[in-house]
Amino acid sequence: MFDVYTKDFKKVTVPYIDYLNSKVCASEYVDYKTNTVKPNGQGEVEVKYRMKRKMVPADEIDLIDLHPDYRLSEVMRRIPMVNFTDSVRLSMGASMLKQSIPLVNAQRPIVDTGSYEELEKNTLNEKFAYDSGKVVGIDDNHVTIRLDDKDKSEIKMPRRTAIQSQNDISVYTEPKVKVGQKVKRGDIITGAVGLEKDTYKSGLNALVLFSAYKGLVNEDALVVSESFADRMRHYSLIDLVIPVKTSTALKWIAPIGTKVKSGDNIVTLFKGVRLDEINRTLNEKLGGLFGEEGKDLTEYTIEEHLKVPNNIDEAWVSDVMIQEQKKPKVPKSVKSPDFTLAHQSAKVIKEYEGSKDRKIIFDKFPEYVASDTLDPIIMDPNDYKVVYSVRIRLIKKTSLMLGSKVTNRLNTPIACKIYEIAGRDSIKSAVLNKYIR
Repeated sequence: MFDVYTKDFKKVTVPYIDYLNSKVCASEYVDYKTNTVKPNGQGEVEVKYRMKRKMVPADEIDLIDLHPDYRLSEVMRRIPMVNFTDSVRLSMGASMLKQSIPLVNAQRPIVDTGSYEELEKNTLNEKFAYDSGKVVGIDDNHVTIRLDDKDKSEIKMPRRTAIQSQNDISVYTEPKVKVGQKVKRGDIITGAVGLEKDTYKSGLNALVLFSAYKGLVNEDALVVSESFADRMRHYSLIDLVIPVKTSTALKWIAPIGTKVKSGDNIVTLFKGVRLDEINRTLNEKLGGLFGEEGKDLTEYTIEEHLKVPNNIDEAWVSDVMIQEQKKPKVPKSVKSPDFTLAHQSAKVIKEYEGSKDRKIIFDKFPEYVASDTLDPIIMDPNDYKVVYSVRIRLIKKTSLMLGSKVTNRLNTPIACKIYEIAGRDSIKSAVLNKYIR
């Protein structure tokens, strides 16, 4: 299949065999700004016909080629001056751009492509599918729109706030409308953060100085200041889970907003080492495990922790969700387990839920990051020994570090790695303006 224009400049898709057997006006004889064919002095245009080129009268054409830029991918069209750059460098630039990471402080590029028609087709865009309506509400989960029909019915369009990957990278979306705004069919309601009608903000506008550094010459490496490294940060979401089984009970959960790093404890459990003795004592209401008067049961338990994974220098507890296994399916061949110890978690859960407040997260992070919360999961009833599921969401901050890959976005895309991160005052004023991602 092949995309072309009809003679009245309507875009259509035709089988490739039909494209080859049609007289297709070459782009050199088309003014795409005014959508008109420009014949030569003899009234002829060049056409592609059966894999050859020839001149024919302008009224004999069957189809019209799209602008050459439209043969390029949406990613490659983000490179400015794409028609004046070596194809090998374009391929490398496109390879870098398609792996780009959304930045918190992303800016509108000083040098842009001028090609933005395809931005509306971004896969993250959710479009309005009704004739007309008015936005009446936006919350963490939905955009509510009141339709302009006789019933004034309302629809809720879901917010897919974050899409997580396996590499600690998150792509975020945000509402592209405001409360009170009128919308019509085809309008974008939610879309990717950084995506605007006429550009995509993929990086920072930076001043760059090409110079020898401590006797070394530039060879695919950069030296950046601490302040620039921090400006180039991005946030990713990491979800962790720990089950509370029949042999354990919750002791402590890190409050929302707690700052953590690799190896820190975020959930602590009591784990019974003499479970029968613990359950017997608790059933007799003599237990002292949770501060009640009576026998101190901590001598029969050890602590078990959920720790922050490796390679996390800075993160915050963003959300906590605790779910209970309501109807476990215990096989008939198995003795029914004693849930006494696990159910002691109820007191800790009640206290935690009562003091849960996410305002600190909204105060510290962009709305599109803070508003993404954990959704309930379906617990497997066959896993009857799991009484509660405790899930923790972390917001991980990642700034530039040694070995980070960056690239510019001009007509000479160059991939570089961070060679050194220097102090804020050790980098002198730069003299060359480039757009660096």
